[in-house]
Amino acid sequence: MVEERKEIDQEYKWDLTQVFNSEEEWQNKYEKVRSELEEIEEHRGELTESAEKLLKALKAKDQLMRDIAELSAYARMKTHEDMRNQEAQELKSKADSLQSAAAAKVAFYQPEIKQMSEGQVEEFVEKKSELEDYRHYMDNVLRMKEHILDIETESMLNELGEVFSAPEETYSMLTNADLSFPEIEHDGEKIQVTASNLTKLLKKKDRGLREKVYNQFYGRLGEFRNTITTMMDKEVKKNVKLSRIRGHDSARKASLKN
Repeated sequence: MVEERKEIDQEYKWDLTQVFNSEEEWQNKYEKVRSELEEIEEHRGELTESAEKLLKALKAKDQLMRDIAELSAYARMKTHEDMRNQEAQELKSKADSLQSAAAAKVAFYQPEIKQMSEGQVEEFVEKKSELEDYRHYMDNVLRMKEHILDIETESMLNELGEVFSAPEETYSMLTNADLSFPEIEHDGEKIQVTASNLTKLLKKKDRGLREKVYNQFYGRLGEFRNTITTMMDKEVKKNVKLSRIRGHDSARKASLKN
């Protein structure tokens, strides 16, 4: 049987107090960041006006995204401790929603920066050497400028990020939380197969063991083939439609260009 987390020695568990000391501290940071979302709008319409304003805006965006990444990392790792934990799922849901909201708020950055010429970018970097840290980001924006949409559309697409991830999130919940896989018996030993230990078991030298593990795992998934196929179908169609919206010839080309 697979051990419950409480049965595992502490030395093999990650220490989330290095990120936040408690969930209360996480909640306080979450509320603080959420209240600061509107402040990023102060930079709208100013990015191409001067090197100073551009640098200030990019730093503000960086700080906002770092704070959200910290919140998301804690929430995600908390859910990975036990995918069945509804309180952890609530934290992750809040972090995901915050990330989508923030992405919508900063949607004006790329449409504004794409209006700059390579010469103007170079001029701004010469005036403010700290902008050198953002040169790769700005170069990428200019490289992708023909596929960057207007601010309103970019904002709408970014806000839907949480929805777009639905097929992947659903599959993860199905295989890591809801589905249970029967034990296999090999050489007198009972082994519980899970999505977490599948790869490790399939690397064993014993071919007979690998075959049993493979058949058990994918046989169980096969019972839900229609559900899983529907998730895959929607994921593919999402990528195709998004690539068309951005003016790419295909989803493959969009992926390669990104």
